[in-house]
Amino acid sequence: MNFNYQTIGTQNGISIEKLSLTIGNKCLLQDTDLVISQGYNYGLISPNGHGKTTLLNFISEKIKLDGGNIHMVKQENESSEKSVIDELLLSHTDYQTYISEEARLVNIITNSDNEKEIIETNEALNKLNEWASSNNLKIVKSMAFKILSGIGFDHNSLDGNMQLKKVNEYSGGWRMRITIAKALLNEPNILILDEPTNHLDLNAVIWLGNYLQTWNKQKNTRKKTLIIVSHNKYFLDDVVDKILRIHDKQIMSYTGNHDKMLRMIVQEQKQIDKKWEKDKKHIKSKKEKKKLRPDDIYKVNFNFCDDIFLKGAISLDNVSFAYHKDKIIFSNIDFCIRCGEKIAVIGKNGSGKSTLLNMLNNKLEIENGNRSINNVRIGHYSQHFDNVLPMDKTPVEFLHTIFTNWSLTEIRKHLSKYNLDSKAHNVLIKDCSGGQKSRIVFSTLSEADILILDEPTNHLDLESIDALCYALNKFEGGIVLVSHDARLITELECQLYICRDNKLIKYDGDFEDYKTEIIEEIETKINASE
Repeated sequence: MNFNYQTIGTQNGISIEKLSLTIGNKCLLQDTDLVISQGYNYGLISPNGHGKTTLLNFISEKIKLDGGNIHMVKQENESSEKSVIDELLLSHTDYQTYISEEARLVNIITNSDNEKEIIETNEALNKLNEWASSNNLKIVKSMAFKILSGIGFDHNSLDGNMQLKKVNEYSGGWRMRITIAKALLNEPNILILDEPTNHLDLNAVIWLGNYLQTWNKQKNTRKKTLIIVSHNKYFLDDVVDKILRIHDKQIMSYTGNHDKMLRMIVQEQKQIDKKWEKDKKHIKSKKEKKKLRPDDIYKVNFNFCDDIFLKGAISLDNVSFAYHKDKIIFSNIDFCIRCGEKIAVIGKNGSGKSTLLNMLNNKLEIENGNRSINNVRIGHYSQHFDNVLPMDKTPVEFLHTIFTNWSLTEIRKHLSKYNLDSKAHNVLIKDCSGGQKSRIVFSTLSEADILILDEPTNHLDLESIDALCYALNKFEGGIVLVSHDARLITELECQLYICRDNKLIKYDGDFEDYKTEIIEEIETKINASE
């Protein structure tokens, strides 16, 4: 990463002038300004590959605050034999200093026979407690418990207290939650989160959004600043006060949420186009015109089948499923998805959502109950690309095994419909990015009557999610989806089904009802245990 900038001001945040960032031969930012003011939540957006993560790495690694700190949550897996709660508390240096010094002073007072020493130690203990109170150190333990509970480490789950289990007992996704929890507990002056919701289930996303809305507005705390990258529009609009948008190698700032920014972009583009129409008349060279032409608004398209078997359906009747005797997932559930219906399956990680999708997709044997698949072509999107994509083939070679009657030209045209760049058509799939792999999988679903989608937005930018929502709304077939992206669920007006306690329950209410219920449920559990 090569960078260049002229001035930095750090008294009340970050102020950078004439910032340029380059990776290899690719210029991502050129002579642009960046201002991050103290006490605001910022959302950073751009299409994939335009420099969001590079910019965040630059800020976290190169910028120093006067009397403060910047912390960026990295994509790391914690490794520790300590319990989750102990690992979290040990990460808070000031808290550890406080409890260690408190124990030392109390020990002196308890065991000393010297009255003068006891008086002096009591004075030191009072000063220590004043320092601890002014820095909120006395509530760190309760905050740690609250954060872990909200982010999914239930203290009273079917498997016991999840906070007391060793860190190493958890998978990489759960360990990433611990990393996020550490950042929230330590409250840096500037916290940077890069796609935090990718590691969370919907319940945890709801809680985190609610928590971050007020985290820098709480009384008796110093002002904190958040910079967040997220392709979850609903989450962004809940959390951020301002939007930073990377466009045409510049950082553009907007006050308000994503919707407000979109309206402003339309007006900006009209002015840009008007100016360009005037300026290009004075440019004679085609090469110069191409070089100077401003970037268009980035647009994406998705296409799904418009020739649906409207009477098709998939149903499960009185189905029970267990991976082994000690791990029952479902007990006597009924479920049906028909063409024309849109259903979202929600619940905590491990509650059976992906298992349900695999049963509907005929990927799992059912020993108890009945499954029927009638007059439907099923399209399955899995978030785990290694399970569905041949990494040793190119996208063109892979699609030729699915659409065997298509010519190579037709296959390349089809891939382009899903915004897979032509340069990637003949690259080995293992060398494609996550976003490119997702587009390859989507391109295989174009002849399905019922779509079974497992976290379809994980590798998509906001513009691609816009296109996906639009295409799925137009789709007349059936949709069953698992997603932590509330926007996808609400815009499709999905009927909610909850996986909970080995059951599959049709929810009587909309997403806003569910969101309110989850926040209240988590807060009630936290308050009851304090």
